[in-house]
Amino acid sequence: GDDLPSVSQDTLDRLAPKGSDLSKDAQVIRIGQDVARPDGYKTAVVQGEDAFERAAAIDRFISAARGKPSADVVLYSADDPAWALPAAAWAARSGDAALPVRKGSIPAPIRRTLAGHEGPNVYLLGPPSVISDAVQRELRDRKLAGSVNRIAAPTPVENAIAFARYEKGDFGWGVVVPGYNFTIASTTRPSDAAAAAALGTRGVFAPLLLSDDAAELPPKLEEYLLSVQPGYEDNPGQAVYNRAWIIGDDKALSVPQQAQIDQLTELVPVQANAP
Repeated sequence: GDDLPSVSQDTLDRLAPKGSDLSKDAQVIRIGQDVARPDGYKTAVVQGEDAFERAAAIDRFISAARGKPSADVVLYSADDPAWALPAAAWAARSGDAALPVRKGSIPAPIRRTLAGHEGPNVYLLGPPSVISDAVQRELRDRKLAGSVNRIAAPTPVENAIAFARYEKGDFGWGVVVPGYNFTIASTTRPSDAAAAAALGTRGVFAPLLLSDDAAELPPKLEEYLLSVQPGYEDNPGQAVYNRAWIIGDDKALSVPQQAQIDQLTELVPVQANAP
């Protein structure tokens, strides 16, 4: 609503943003007209009547800042946020456009934005049950994409893992070996993806993984973390390390689940040539 939570005002005061030329010296950028205005700061507004128009406006702002539109675009579900969450970390990591679409169609503001990218490589985040083949056909029929690729798995948890593993040219995290950072959030708290997006950049480069169970670690997530768990043979000082940030309190992800994640990211001794 119109009231900024005190914790957000306190955080802004601590950060003391200075503003930049790109934002015409605005210290705070508000996304949407109805967002609270913090006291004591010059603000700018990214406007739009709905999520599609706002996403298009954000893309115009970023394209102007970088001097050109991104060559890669992620399309995520506007209908089911659990599938969309990992797009936030990648957008922060890469600067690529991340745009919402309906299950069976591309809204007009997003079509216009895609046209402005002049034949980008488009990546659909989710299976056809989330972003249908009709969207894929529309991209090709309207010549809105140079190539269309799909990152798909049966559940939001598995799709986030598939995205973390995915790599095609310069696109994708490609995390299939130890030595990386991760963020882990609950599928029930989509706003956490925006708050955690900064952990996808600034040298941290952590893809966002998901849990759909507050009490226990999903088996597929456990399997993935085991597949990239770091180990050493002789000298642990020469090994690489993993690190995980858990987003949310123990109601989002329980303490036992946190302990399990901690165990799966620990450095472990391994035996060379073990069967």
